Amino acid sequence: MKNILYTLIILFVSTISFAQQSNTMYFLNQTPQSTLLNPAFKSECKWYLGGVPAQITPVFGQVFSPISFNFNNTSFGLNDFIHPGTGEYKDSLVIDMVQFVNSLHNYNYLTFDFQYELLSFGVKVKDYFFTFHATERVDFKFGYTRDLFQIPLWGNGHPANIGRTANMSFALDFTHYREYAVGVSKEINNKLTVGGRAKLLMGMTNIDTKANDNTWLTDANTFDYIIENQTEVNASLPFVNYLYTDSNTSGNIDSIEFDDFDPAAYLLMGKNKGASLDLGATYKYTDRLTFSLSLVDLGFIRWKNNTFNFTNTGDIGFNGVDISQQLSVGYTEEGSLGVDGDSTANAFTKFADSLLQEFTFVDSSLYYTSYLTPKMYIGGNFKINEKFNVGALVKVEFYKKLIHPSLTLSANSQLLKWLAISGTYTMINREYYNIGLGLSMKMGPFRMFWVNDNMLAFFMPHRSRSVNWRSGIYWAFGCKNEEKAKSTLY
Repeated sequence: MKNILYTLIILFVSTISFAQQSNTMYFLNQTPQSTLLNPAFKSECKWYLGGVPAQITPVFGQVFSPISFNFNNTSFGLNDFIHPGTGEYKDSLVIDMVQFVNSLHNYNYLTFDFQYELLSFGVKVKDYFFTFHATERVDFKFGYTRDLFQIPLWGNGHPANIGRTANMSFALDFTHYREYAVGVSKEINNKLTVGGRAKLLMGMTNIDTKANDNTWLTDANTFDYIIENQTEVNASLPFVNYLYTDSNTSGNIDSIEFDDFDPAAYLLMGKNKGASLDLGATYKYTDRLTFSLSLVDLGFIRWKNNTFNFTNTGDIGFNGVDISQQLSVGYTEEGSLGVDGDSTANAFTKFADSLLQEFTFVDSSLYYTSYLTPKMYIGGNFKINEKFNVGALVKVEFYKKLIHPSLTLSANSQLLKWLAISGTYTMINREYYNIGLGLSMKMGPFRMFWVNDNMLAFFMPHRSRSVNWRSGIYWAFGCKNEEKAKSTLY
């Protein structure tokens, strides 16, 4: 039974856990999806069509449009949280909170994103290559400190916690939006190619939190608490109405009402608009060596529909509750040491009242702005021969004033006329066993690609912090003669 349950959990996690935007896709320049990572990349074909219109194929019937599911965890693996027990628990799965906390860094992230391509096409016009993408996107990020779990688990009087300021901060961000993107790339000369993409964003749902300087200090001598809090939450939740206690928007929320969910109205929502920009370039330093650089998702969304703003700030010192006077001398009639419950309850009530007085809660329904997660890609490619090349990629994500880097090394080949393959090795999240694989297949005008950044996660999901999946189909026409086309990335 233990083995069956453990296997089911692993299969469940491996099904829903998908990692960061695929680094391996960067090296499959034969596919239009690579332009999402660098708008200077361009197709070897005169035009292509992807998305929902390309789903119907005479070869495979109806298949999915280009799609990606991504999950990334910077700290722990499944086996750090739940694993087979030992000793008297050897036949059971155990939840190991101590090992889980010990696996955490000072600050940690869980991220998830989903992308579904509704429509894409590209066309070459003289020296320019124009692209269009319409994509449904979901982005989720949760940042949290180790102390957020360590303080409740071990207690604030634990030697590891007492006498130091614990960081109790967290950040939760969720956004669902649609992206309409128009891009263009141009070969400036035989060495330099530049590209850019402008994107109109239509926001649908958002939760944006800013939790700064949330701390807990326990004095090493007196055991007094000093708690400081500064939390800000903004949200745009469709079909949710907030009713305030007074006519202005600075009052407290009296009640919340939920309207019936209308899928059509939700998907066509147009009040929350934003914009984003992607920039990229490639430079052919020699006939064999090429460099590339791109900045993507430089943008924001202005939220106006069903907004909610919540701010909580304050600090308080707590000296504890003295119950010595409430302890009765001797025993009660029931035979146990007596405590004056009313007096003790009053002491805690006074503490709760002081919390409410010191911490200020402010509600409103003001417009606000949220920002995308910018990403920078710095790549290099060296052509060994006409069929084989190697590359390197540094990717940096910027989130909550912190940077999250990764390094990917690749070996790429036009293995057959109809098959391009890319093998990668990625170092990310202090993990050093991420082996990726990318395939791009051609059957006449029909093209298919499949990309994964961490193949080992399918065999060791309990140890993996990130897994990646991206796949899709498209039609391409007017491509270079396969006999003459060069097997290079750029």
